[in-house]
Amino acid sequence: MRDYIQGKQEEKRRKKAYKIHLIVLSIVAILSVSGIIWFLHSNIYTVSDVLVGDTVDPVLRPEVTQLTWDYIHDRSFISSLLFNTQSLWGFSSHSLSQKISEAYPILTDISVSKNYITRAVTIVARERKKVALWCDASTACWWFDDEGILFLEGPLTQGQLLNKVTSQASSTISLGDTIPIEGGVATVNAIFSFLDSVGDPVKNIIWNKDLDEIQTDPRASFPVIYFSIQQHPQYALNELKKYDMKSLAYIDLTINNRIYLCKRGAECDRK
Repeated sequence: MRDYIQGKQEEKRRKKAYKIHLIVLSIVAILSVSGIIWFLHSNIYTVSDVLVGDTVDPVLRPEVTQLTWDYIHDRSFISSLLFNTQSLWGFSSHSLSQKISEAYPILTDISVSKNYITRAVTIVARERKKVALWCDASTACWWFDDEGILFLEGPLTQGQLLNKVTSQASSTISLGDTIPIEGGVATVNAIFSFLDSVGDPVKNIIWNKDLDEIQTDPRASFPVIYFSIQQHPQYALNELKKYDMKSLAYIDLTINNRIYLCKRGAECDRK
């Protein structure tokens, strides 16, 4: 009988100890969660400043700064529950860099960093360099860079002052797209370099998607030159230097390692 009573008392002590442990653990958990929520919603890691690097044009810096502040405030519902209004924890650096890239195609190599000591967001980027103009059939023009990316609206020029590629393709492209020529910028640069080497002042070349070739502007006083997309025109340079360019009607370089010439006044059919 005595053992039975002692067993019951021991069982009561264990249950009481269990309840006490459970209460303590609950209090610790509540305090921990409350502390975390307070920490995340406190001003300790609130963004205090947005800095845009000197490599960005001074005209664009205020716009990029404002876009960043807008992005910091415009957060998802879950993010707004977890963090305060301007928390450094409340947004992704990668997502912000993508947002800036979409809004300003002229910027590339965008890097966003957070300094948790100074509470500043720093944005570093470089501006794309203009290689040439790309103009489509609808007479809209954009500048493209050394990666072939269209990043800035350009002038509708008709002269020979700026390097320009005019597309005869029916499909259109827009800002942020890449020029659709096979070989991209390398092909375009090779042709412009070749024209400079033979003394051709023509700056406007025309891309024919259906024939997969490029030709110079026929409105120029220089002979029309036809290029293949598939081969570098450098092979023809020394041979063409033997001719008076103004005496030629056209030069065909579309056949592999072949040069076909037509003199002005002659009857030549290009097939």
